[in-house]
Amino acid sequence: MTTSPGELSSKLSQLAHDLRLVESQLQTAHALDAEPLQEFRQALDNTRLTAWSVNEMMTSRNRDTGADSVLSFLATERLRRLDQMVRNMCADLDRQAVTLRTTGLQSLFDSAGALYARLNALFGKDRRPSS
Repeated sequence: MTTSPGELSSKLSQLAHDLRLVESQLQTAHALDAEPLQEFRQALDNTRLTAWSVNEMMTSRNRDTGADSVLSFLATERLRRLDQMVRNMCADLDRQAVTLRTTGLQSLFDSAGALYARLNALFGKDRRPSS
């Protein structure tokens, strides 16, 4: 199912309006189910990052800068965000807000192992990145 640029623009405007309404409702909500809220947050974060990335690519095309420079910028931004999230996770672990029973911990462990292996290959086995 393909959406025309005009249809997508209209949908984006409607979604922006709807999100402002949801934001208002969230600010006054007293009781909420945690699972739908978490699902919403994840979808919103993924959509925000995708929209930001698409916007950066469009800006790059308008400025005639290469796609490689935009992709490098996006990778740098992902590194910045990941660095902050890792620092936050370390703080959560230190204050025991995350335990072996925390949902998603095994997946994080597996992902961190895969990232470590790739970083290790990038930096070399005997070489550590500078701090």
